[in-house]
Amino acid sequence: MRKLALILAMALILGGCTTKANSPLHDSTVVPAKTTPVVKRLVDGAVEQTSYTREYDPSYIGIDYPGGDVPRKTGVCSDVIVRAFRKVNIDLQKEIHEDMLKNFSLYPKKWGATGPDTSIDHRRVANQMTFFERQGKELAITNRTQDYMPGDVVAWDLQDGLMHIGIVSYTM
Repeated sequence: MRKLALILAMALILGGCTTKANSPLHDSTVVPAKTTPVVKRLVDGAVEQTSYTREYDPSYIGIDYPGGDVPRKTGVCSDVIVRAFRKVNIDLQKEIHEDMLKNFSLYPKKWGATGPDTSIDHRRVANQMTFFERQGKELAITNRTQDYMPGDVVAWDLQDGLMHIGIVSYTM
């Protein structure tokens, strides 16, 4: 059974500056009138990756900290989130790592980690979900499309522990 958890991550950045569009959008080039420039950069950053991130590769790779990344042509869904947030000057690698240093016991342990790891923690969907929840940015699950706004980070906990995460764009 699918479990959908909506995490309104942009509120973390913007303090509620986004507002709901009055009608569904059908053209990805249409930007809601009340979308802020920061939300537009975040969403555009996620969409831009579809032109160069074409290879799925969940491999562990040691990367620089802060600002580290796996090769741009590869990655997983959580890398899209990290790269998009960097377009608005937020380094989730750093933010998640700093929170995990102080609150490691509150993060999932399904990987057998005994402490934070700057190369992988921010690349795990469950850790991103935990981080956003800890920031008070989780909303109730709903089936109403109008409850999802451009820039919202949406995470799915699918069956058998398979997780996925993405950013709502301008199309519905």
